Amino acid sequence: MSAEQLVYEVLRDTYEDLSATDMLYQGIEEYVVETGLETALSKCLSNEKRRKVLQAYMSPLLLTDKQYAVSYFETLPKRASFKALSNEIRHYAEEKFRSRNVDCQVSDTLSQRLSEFAVLFFSDKVLKKEMEAEISDCLVELDFIAGRTDTISVRMKQICFN
Repeated sequence: MSAEQLVYEVLRDTYEDLSATDMLYQGIEEYVVETGLETALSKCLSNEKRRKVLQAYMSPLLLTDKQYAVSYFETLPKRASFKALSNEIRHYAEEKFRSRNVDCQVSDTLSQRLSEFAVLFFSDKVLKKEMEAEISDCLVELDFIAGRTDTISVRMKQICFN
């Protein structure tokens, strides 16, 4: 049995009336890749042992309500894409901090992509709470890249001064 199937079964056993949607399956696939569960679970011999390892690993998530857990998995691919964008923004901000030389058009393109994520995340109450601080950091970094401010975000301070 694949790690994806095991994750779905654990979720189905935990939450009654779990709807199997394409978004849920995509999120489960992303979760397995992001966490390396396929490799971790392949070391266990039986499906029962694999299930127990998976339940122990997922226990913090399984303690949440169904709405949060489903939202977590359904939005995981979007959050992974946002994380990649966030890292790209941080890269350009760090480059500007170190050399003071970044094309301003980069800022406009990144700003547009960030706006799309902000609209998406802020339309969901659970995601809004989770992503607000990260989006705020990205906005500060974009302003820094564009030269609108000399202020850098907290995460940039940690990177550049440690």
